[in-house]
Parts: sequence; C-alpha cells; structure tokens
Amino acid sequence: MEKITDKIAALPPNSNFFSLEFFPPKTAMGSSNLRARLDRMSRALRPLFVTVTWGAGGSTATKSLELAELCQRELGLTTCLHLTCTNMSKSLVDRTLEDARSLGIRNILALRGDPPREEYKVNGNKEEDVEFEWAIDLVRYIRKQYGDYFCIGVAAYPEGHADESHPDGQSLEHDLPYLVDKVQAGADFIMTQLFFDIEAYNKFEERLREHPSGAFKDIHIIPGMMPIQSYQMIKRTTKLSHAALPPDILSRLDSVRGDDEMVKKVGVDIVSEIVNSIKSSKQPSPGPRGFHFYTLNLEKAVSFILERTSLIPPMPADPISDESAIVDISPERLPDNLRSLAVNEHSRSGRRQSSVGSDPHNRIIVSARTTSRPDFEATAREAGIQAETVNTRANTLAISEGEGSLGREVSFRIPINISMHVCILL
Repeated sequence: MEKITDKIAALPPNSNFFSLEFFPPKTAMGSSNLRARLDRMSRALRPLFVTVTWGAGGSTATKSLELAELCQRELGLTTCLHLTCTNMSKSLVDRTLEDARSLGIRNILALRGDPPREEYKVNGNKEEDVEFEWAIDLVRYIRKQYGDYFCIGVAAYPEGHADESHPDGQSLEHDLPYLVDKVQAGADFIMTQLFFDIEAYNKFEERLREHPSGAFKDIHIIPGMMPIQSYQMIKRTTKLSHAALPPDILSRLDSVRGDDEMVKKVGVDIVSEIVNSIKSSKQPSPGPRGFHFYTLNLEKAVSFILERTSLIPPMPADPISDESAIVDISPERLPDNLRSLAVNEHSRSGRRQSSVGSDPHNRIIVSARTTSRPDFEATAREAGIQAETVNTRANTLAISEGEGSLGREVSFRIPINISMHVCILL
C-alpha cells in the first residue's frame, strides 16, 4: 500500500534505486513462465517498485490487472499500473481505478497511449463520452476523483516527442509547456522514454531543473533504460521510439551484429556505462537517483546491468539472525533465584531433555560459525541442523546463464511483434 514517492523519500539522500517494467503475456504458458521469473527477480534483485503495462484502448485490461495483482499481493512488490487514455471510455477508466484501489495499488503511470488496432477500439462511444484525449486529462481526472490517494507518474522524452504533425518534428522545447502542465496538474514523478544519447539526457534534465516555471525543481525524474537483447530488436525499437543511437554506440553494435551473444554482452556494457554516467552526474538531484528498466519480461541482461552498476540493494537484515534459539537450559546452569522455578518446571515435565552429541546438558544453538562459550553454546552444524538453500544474486545470475534445471527454462525469446511490448510513452 506504499506510494512510490514515499518509498523514495525513505531512502538515504545520496543513494540509488531502480524499477522494472513488465507486460502481461498473451498465453497461459507465458504467464506461468513470467510468474517464476518475477519471483526470482523480486527476491534476488529487490527493485524499489515494478510497473505493469496497459494495452492500447484497454486491450489488455484484464491481463494487466491480473499481473498487477500478482506483483502487488502475491509477491509483495510495490506496483505501478500504467493507464492510457486514448480511446478509453470514462466507465473503463473508473472501473480500472477502482480495481487498482481494491488491490492495494496506489501508483498510476498516466499516459496518452498509442491508438489501438481496429479490433480493440471502444464501440458505441459518442464523441462526448470520451473525456480523455491527452495524459493531462487523465491526471486531472484522477486528482479530482481520488485526491492524493494515488501517486501519479507521467512520461517525458529526453530528445523530444516525435509528433509528425508538428512542423519541427522532435523538439524538447515544443514538449516543455505540455510537461509543465502535466506536473502542475498533479503529477508526482516523471519517467522518461528510453534513450542512448547521454548528452541529450543531460541537457534534458538540466533544462527541466532550470525551467523558469519551477515545476521541475523538486520532482523525481527517472530515466528509462532499455537493455539490448538483439541487434534487430534495438534497431526496430529505436526507430519506433525515435530514440537516436549515437555513432559510437552504433559502431560497437555493428561490429558484433552477426553474433547474438556478443550483441547482448556489448549491450550490457553500453547500458551500464549510461547508468554509471548518470550516477556520477554533477547535476543536482532532489534526493536519490533512480533508473527504470524496460525488461521486455527478460531477466539476464538487466540482472547483469544491475550487478555491474551496483544498483542491487543490500539484503535486508534478518530480525532473528543475531538471536539464539534457546533450547531448555538445565536448571543447574541457571542463577540461584531462577533455579528453583526451573526445577519445579522440569519435575512436571516427563519429556526427555534435548542434547547436543553426548554431552550431559543442553546448550544454546547460535548462528555463528564458532562458539565463544562451548559449555553453554553449540553451532548449528554441531546440533545437526541442515542449512537452507540461500537465494543469492550469484544463484540468480547462474540460473540466467542457463545452469541447472531452472536455468534451462530461462531464455532470450524476443516477442515477434516487439512494437506491442515496447512502452512508447506519451
């Protein structure tokens, strides 16, 4: 039930965080595979939050909500649901927001969205029934209906939104007034479209922070990162999103374009360099810096990038890891003022006292590898307690490499219709 902005505010000021995006698979098998993958990634990578995409015109409404419920309720991940407004009826928007609230979801990424294919268009809507044309309409409506219940994110384009109807084509300056309006209408954070031109991003963030309106001075700006899964995929994705591939990056990819594995490895290097460059930026940031990864439901590349850039947070402390499991200490070992009580208790109990080895008295099992007082303490190994399997990042990365029975299920299957799964933020 946490808001993204509250979770960011709870982090140390100079720390970093990351989030992951997933889309609902079309088949039951795909959903089953994604559930196992999500479970692995949530435990080993520990993202601050995840986002779930929304199909154009609500075409994936049911599946998107099912995936959001899995993430939020079953896996315990703070979840942000994408919601587009293009060709969306007011009744569908209302129903979706109510469903999200009932699931405990408090984060919405409000987008304009791409026009849906003909079969997914809302039927029977009169012009006046469709109240949402732009993302700002959705932001205003959510704020009006729900107040501050939802944390709302909006999209931005470091290189400018490619609007062919505008004479200048891509233009950050053309976009800025609309972005100002979305933030002033009630947006809580900004998430960018994917990019590979780090200079363009730096200029974008600097321009926002120094904007005379002051709208972007304290808002969280989260850059969007796209792991490179294949040469053809990244060429198609950048063409769809109008994101430039700088000549040096394109040259590195061209040199290995015939080797899929090398493309992935070079891709990990490229995205890791971009992340590290932003992390080391001198541009002032109002709190922790975040990064959002468009995973395409794949885990290997993003796992390596997160490991390489030290974005994976430390494992939370186990509240009982430093405590000892106490097993019936013999009365003669207790202080005088407690010994009589213990003797009476033992006399009422007919059960056999537990022991370690052949020692005549009980001891305390401690979590440390060695004991400081052997007469009173025993290690878990001495007590014969079998250690549980530890889920580590190394294990997850090994699985991603294809090791073991779980690893053999992990693959780099790129969706054929990649345009349906790349989040083109509007």
